Amino acid sequence: MLDKLEVAIGDSSVFGIAVCEGSSSDLFLHVHHIALSFKERRKVLFISSKTAELNIRIFASKLAIRWDQSLLKVLEIGEILNEDFGASSNVCESIAKMAVDYDTILIEDGTVFEAVGIDSKEVTKMIEIISSMEKKRVFISLSSKCVLYYLLKQQADYDMEIKLIGGGFGKDVTGNMTIRRKSLTCLMPEKTELLYLTGERSIKAFHPGHASIFF
Repeated sequence: MLDKLEVAIGDSSVFGIAVCEGSSSDLFLHVHHIALSFKERRKVLFISSKTAELNIRIFASKLAIRWDQSLLKVLEIGEILNEDFGASSNVCESIAKMAVDYDTILIEDGTVFEAVGIDSKEVTKMIEIISSMEKKRVFISLSSKCVLYYLLKQQADYDMEIKLIGGGFGKDVTGNMTIRRKSLTCLMPEKTELLYLTGERSIKAFHPGHASIFF
């Protein structure tokens, strides 16, 4: 699991967002949350916009994560939209209702909501409703700093920015993670910088000058 990331996020965080700019991938973040939920026996609802369940399983197996199908439901966003719910509020209400039966809700690339014409305010309301449910954890990734990003950032316990370094092909580092967590004692968020390196069967993370392994 992403131990250093968990330290930066904090145990009390309920809702987080991440912007993965350029061609940086968000899959390792979602798999991290899935692995952590499996370990804690938490049921996961993963709303996918581009990654099939098989690809998630393959990625997890390479990282030696024990898979538990009974704890995971993968739902492609297209399945929801194809039901022809009509108004964007109906789509968001449908997701919120499904979230009741799960402990961890992961949304892959939430910018797709804007792309298909769903009102960002409705998405923000949906996230607020889910986050207020008892013992829920919510994480949503975005591929750009869209309107939805700025709305969600106001209510998120933490936000992250993922950027590739040198195109992401370096032997020593793939990218940079900037984590900002809201502080209970200070107006300014607590900021943590991490570098990461993705390999065939491992993900390594380190503070500048110090290397360690996530998985």
